[in-house]
Amino acid sequence: MKNGFNVSGVSEMVHEFKVKPQEAQIDFSAKAVWREDQYALAIQTINAGTIRIPRAFGFDLRPFNGFGAVTPDPQEALLLALGSCVLVTYVQGCSARGITLNSLEVQAEGTIARLGDPQNHAFRKVGSLKVKVDIDCEGAPEAIKEIAQFAGCFSPNHRTFIEDNNPGLQLTILDGSSRSFLGEVELDLNMAEAKMDLTGGPRTVSAKSIWKYGVQIDSLLFTQPVDAPIAPVTAISKGIHKMEVDQPKQLGGIDKAPNPQEYLLAAMAGELITHFVRLAKAQSLFLKSVSASATGRIDLRGILNIAPVPVKIHNLHFKLEVESSASADALKQIARAARKECISFNTVAQTNDIAVSVDMGGKPLLEFNSNMRQAEIFLANMKEKMKKAQEEKEKAASPESIPFYKRVFPFGTSKHQKQGSV
Repeated sequence: MKNGFNVSGVSEMVHEFKVKPQEAQIDFSAKAVWREDQYALAIQTINAGTIRIPRAFGFDLRPFNGFGAVTPDPQEALLLALGSCVLVTYVQGCSARGITLNSLEVQAEGTIARLGDPQNHAFRKVGSLKVKVDIDCEGAPEAIKEIAQFAGCFSPNHRTFIEDNNPGLQLTILDGSSRSFLGEVELDLNMAEAKMDLTGGPRTVSAKSIWKYGVQIDSLLFTQPVDAPIAPVTAISKGIHKMEVDQPKQLGGIDKAPNPQEYLLAAMAGELITHFVRLAKAQSLFLKSVSASATGRIDLRGILNIAPVPVKIHNLHFKLEVESSASADALKQIARAARKECISFNTVAQTNDIAVSVDMGGKPLLEFNSNMRQAEIFLANMKEKMKKAQEEKEKAASPESIPFYKRVFPFGTSKHQKQGSV
């Protein structure tokens, strides 16, 4: 154990995944439910290879863009998913290198628009994404710089943000007596030409994740207008929401709270139904119930760099189920419009640049712009570095490089031979 992280357990997992690749497939799921203007999120069962891991976590979300509310909004949960996942990767990287952590904080933040005209479906996403790391540890600065680069390559949520994705959306309609299955909802939106809607003025959304022990994290979430000074996130005040993050026991945690992937799915599902309900009400459509189920997969072989498989969350899929007397065409149109409005969907669907800064011991250590091009260059350099290291290791172990007396007397010197003589 190092920093509360089971390093030897990871080594055993690596061996198992090489022999049984299917055991590395981890499927997460979350469900968002609306009834009577309440938006409730539930974390559902994990399928980890051939193992089912029960989950029993839930939390509420506010619809959108309210300052000082008692519950977080979907965008805050989305940035929590990003920052906490990066933090976990730092813990893993430091622990694997034998580096003792004293403290570690990761703040993820971005700028988004406040909600504008309910009929305006302009493309909107989180912009100016930043990840700020503050680490105090007993490691060398060069080792922390390398871990920072690795985090951009092997944190699954970070990779989900900097890669493009295509989350699927399926609509099912219940009319009280029958089920109308409409299948995949196609969008008529050109992502490349879409513009960010700044109606209502931008705001800054932040999630500060604070390492406790192992993979247990406390995150403080808050939102403020861009032109307002950012309040200290250590203050316990109205508008700051504290959320816990953990992993199931099978993934090195103590099963205390949702993990970063579950928060990401919950944020996206929660925002989808908030926009669906808002747009349906704007057209005076009757809704009895609305829910959205979200699923996504990670492959631990990619995260552990033992196979050329995706590192990001993939197989993202959302099932929207609506009970209503409205026509199928009207509900399908609302589903398409709600999907366009979702900041979380639009952010994850596109590639993003993330400005990363790292402070070590309170002093600036590293700054870089994280994106797929930067990640590919770093991985290529690391691959070449590892190749050369392996070649040097093999060369050092070759018979020609071993002194003659050690080849003749591999277990030590002869009792008739002086130490070091040939």
